[in-house]
Formats: sequence, C-alpha cells, structure tokens
Amino acid sequence: MRKGFTLLELLIVVIVIGILAGVAIPQYLAVVERGKVAAAKNNLAIAAQAEKMYRTEHTAYTGNFSDLDNWTEGISDAIAAHAADWNYSIADAADTFTITATRVGAAGSKHGGKTVTINETNHVGGDHDFH
Repeated sequence: MRKGFTLLELLIVVIVIGILAGVAIPQYLAVVERGKVAAAKNNLAIAAQAEKMYRTEHTAYTGNFSDLDNWTEGISDAIAAHAADWNYSIADAADTFTITATRVGAAGSKHGGKTVTINETNHVGGDHDFH
C-alpha cells in the first residue's frame, strides 16, 4: 500500500483553494477599503466641527488645517497619519466650506482619485463607492 496523495487529490485541493481565494481576497480588500473610508469620514467630521468652531471666533471659515488645531486635538496630525491613503483639502468661502478627502492611488485603479466630502451642513458626499 502506498503512502501519500495522488496527483488528482492534490489537483482538487489546489482548485478548491484557488476558488476560496478568488472569493475571499476581493471581499477582504473591500473590507479594508471600507475601513479606510470610515477613517477618512471620521477625519472629515472632526475637521468640519473644527471649522464651525473656528468661524465662531473669526467670522469666516479657514482653508488651512493648521488653523483648526486649536479647536481639535491635532487634526493636522490625524490627516498626516492617513497621508498614504488620502489627500485632504479645504475649499472655503465666508459662509461655506467643503472638505475633501481624495483617495491616493493611480487614476486607473479601482479607488484611486475617488473622493469623500463634507460641507458646512454636514452633508457627506463624493464619488467613492463606499461614501
């Protein structure tokens, strides 16, 4: 009696593992991306709240994240910590602002260049699939 596996048995195991990986890896990547979007939305909400506090003292919104550090615990540091995943910007006017997080990545990649935004009314928008 022989010990070991036949070639057919090994082939079946490889095929089953390939099918499982083909399903699991895209799902894992989607969960990771949702987590990154959640972190961006959290940073956007904190920055939006800081913009509102800034305006109470200066009668206008700011376009500079470092101006917001006085009203939050280091929003600039939080944004810098996610710089590998997102680029943040503020478009401000006297009575309005829109803070945008733009996903870092090649423009042709699935999520590269996609955005998540928040404005002075706390409306969250953008063109990212998971916003």
